Amino acid sequence: MDSKDQEQETAKQGDLLSAVTQATHQDAWDAQAKVPQSAFALLLKVIEEHTGINVNDVKVDPYDIYEMRRNEVTEVAAQVKERQEAYYQNFMNQMRQEAMVDPQCTFAKLELDENNKAAFTDANNFLKSINNKLDHKMLLIFGDRGAGKTSLCHAIANKYLSLKTAAHYVAVRNNRLPLVLLTNFDEIKKTWLFLSRETYEEKKERESRFQAFCEVDLLIIDGLCNDNMALESFAQKVLSELLRIRANHNLPLVITTSINLQAIHRAIGDQCYEGIKSFNVLATALLGGSRRPNICFNGAYLP
Repeated sequence: MDSKDQEQETAKQGDLLSAVTQATHQDAWDAQAKVPQSAFALLLKVIEEHTGINVNDVKVDPYDIYEMRRNEVTEVAAQVKERQEAYYQNFMNQMRQEAMVDPQCTFAKLELDENNKAAFTDANNFLKSINNKLDHKMLLIFGDRGAGKTSLCHAIANKYLSLKTAAHYVAVRNNRLPLVLLTNFDEIKKTWLFLSRETYEEKKERESRFQAFCEVDLLIIDGLCNDNMALESFAQKVLSELLRIRANHNLPLVITTSINLQAIHRAIGDQCYEGIKSFNVLATALLGGSRRPNICFNGAYLP
């Protein structure tokens, strides 16, 4: 094909492209039938005029139509799956923000050694077992200050959210709550503290926060009996009520404490201890001392 013929062919293609573009962006009026003519009908007409092909004379193999439809269904299914995955990923990211869970703190990123290996294994077994709603379970974790209790709590929360994401799970008890809440016991006690100048709205908000701790799918209490202090009678009442409600709803619970588990009964009182026993308890321990780096002062590390 010489340059002149090539220019003519290019011009024809340009005219066809221009005509097709115009046909797909506007509707026309059929003067003979006096009815609106769709952009698709215009498109077919333009193709027939520029190619000399009568669209009605084109024979299509039924098998080709079947293949086209199957490919279309496959493409649509892939797009739907991609949108679902994006939706649930965004949903779980929102869950992490509301629960104040560190997304970077996962089992894969935490340092595993002989001191925490057993606790990590127990935590993963706990997460696998709590899908059975017929059996209310509790993971009770002991560890000295700095042993890694808070990091383990974040890893548990992230793993729980990941499992629920994979299952496309949405809370059925209260869909206004995140799937997991990570808090400390002092925050739970505050929901029972009445203020003398408290308004009715503030009272309802305080009560709703305690209800959230009672109804969230997974509650993680990081730091029961802080500073190795036993619970006073008021705190015992709060904890026992929380345990009672969650046990009745078959909802799992994670509790960390720096109190030696052999002394936990004396530290929390009879009623709370019996409340803990109403769960199917898996107790574990983070061994060793603090994992936090020592403080350097004047060229030497402080003890």
